[in-house]
Amino acid sequence: MKGKLIVIALVISAFLFGRFCNKNTINMNRVTDIQADADGAQITLVDGTGYYWER
Repeated sequence: MKGKLIVIALVISAFLFGRFCNKNTINMNRVTDIQADADGAQITLVDGTGYYWER
């Protein structure tokens, strides 16, 4: 019984974390272009905005 409660608590915690703590993600359905070089990657979205990640 105690083990089941721990598993349920972990599942609920993972769900809530994934639901509300995803501020650092990109909707890949909106990506139009990805360009990479030795220094990093440029990701361009549908609306023209973009992100650059350095190594």
